Amino acid sequence: KVTCCSNRLNCKFISIFDVMQQRFISVIFTTRRIEAHEELKRLPAARIEHFQAQKSYWTDRFDTEGQCEWLASYSTLKPLIEESRKCEREDAQVIILGCGNSTLGFDMHKDGYPNISSVDFAENVIDQMKVKHGTGSGGLSWHVADLRALPETEFPCSKFHFAIDKGTLDSMLALGKQGWINPNVNFEDLEDETWVKAISAAQKYLKEVHRILLPTVGVFFLVSLGSPEFRVPLLEKCNLEVQQIKLLEPQRQDREDDEAKLKLKWNGQYHNKHIYICTTAKPQ
Repeated sequence: KVTCCSNRLNCKFISIFDVMQQRFISVIFTTRRIEAHEELKRLPAARIEHFQAQKSYWTDRFDTEGQCEWLASYSTLKPLIEESRKCEREDAQVIILGCGNSTLGFDMHKDGYPNISSVDFAENVIDQMKVKHGTGSGGLSWHVADLRALPETEFPCSKFHFAIDKGTLDSMLALGKQGWINPNVNFEDLEDETWVKAISAAQKYLKEVHRILLPTVGVFFLVSLGSPEFRVPLLEKCNLEVQQIKLLEPQRQDREDDEAKLKLKWNGQYHNKHIYICTTAKPQ
């Protein structure tokens, strides 16, 4: 039995959204040693809405999670990044969108990209990354900002050659009850208010990506579990033209576990990891 109260707490409550079954799963874990027959006590749960996009979820997670390399590491993505960039690496202005506690920005900086801006809306993880990785020898920087409305003083128009999203857009779009439906729909036909809000947030974010990328040479490098029929219409609606779509390939074709690494398993099913390489288009 678990009792909701505000003092003498001994456990925490987390809700996880199961995309495949379209429902929340409650997970409760203890925060100290529990004696036999002791009653579990937690804070009352607030109404959960936009679970993964909520700042509170991510700040709580980053308080206890050391490091998580969502979807793919830099060593896996490096050949595709090299192939898709349109300028010399020493000249490239790179932004990592929703960096979390990934080492992607730090790894790229070590590999010869001198100008890396890593952004997240969770202040605690940015503080952690500053302590852990510092500011390198100059161009490695960490910023707290809302990706849907980046401050123009720090992120002016047409600044970046390369913008990388490794699961951030997925996080925004895995919220609605209909998380994998085609986003190119008439909002008036949708009854799920949560999904409409998720799509609206994603569009604001992608329009900011378009704003900060350099015309012609700017590249948006999106790593996503979303399949092309769901992601391409949304990207193009925000004036990001999809030039290439790639699937991550296993290092050794004869290894079943390598094949599993290409996908994320949810509820017993695997979802492909896609890479969308986009350039900016003129606003319609």
